[in-house]
Amino acid sequence: MLLDTYVYPTLGDKRLDRISVDEVNKWYDELAPGRETVRAHAYSLLRTIFTSAASERPYPLVPYNPAHNRGAGNTKRVHQVQPASLEELQTIVEELPNRYKLMALLAAWCAMRFGELAELRRGDIDLRTNRVPRPARRLPSSWAASAIRHLVLRYQHAAADRDTEIARRLSALLEPGDPQ
Repeated sequence: MLLDTYVYPTLGDKRLDRISVDEVNKWYDELAPGRETVRAHAYSLLRTIFTSAASERPYPLVPYNPAHNRGAGNTKRVHQVQPASLEELQTIVEELPNRYKLMALLAAWCAMRFGELAELRRGDIDLRTNRVPRPARRLPSSWAASAIRHLVLRYQHAAADRDTEIARRLSALLEPGDPQ
């Protein structure tokens, strides 16, 4: 979407090695006014394309990366996230269907992300130590997914080699035979 909507219309007809710093700066200055997050993501994409082209071996496709404005790929958070108070959390959990209550509590008390929670299975949790390995890794086993599996596992090993301790107040909810 970013490529088709924001990069191709202006820069898509030009050869990469013919795009100058001035053209990139002009493109960025005119890019999606008032939509700072879109601007940052589109610039990051363009910078990544040029970085890859400049580092291609043995013959780089471009002599240098013309997308090198510091901070252009960053944006400030527009809305401040306010976590739920204990009373609000209690209300949220009480209103949820039973099958989602533990998920909400693990998210709140163990700072687990949705993707980690969605892939979590009871067998992943060590009830002796009240720990769960992070992240739970479940990938398709088809040959078509082998490249994706390699990249995802490499990222997960580098970024998240840690376990999460389960809060004691939740461990009773995890006992075998629990209907949730």
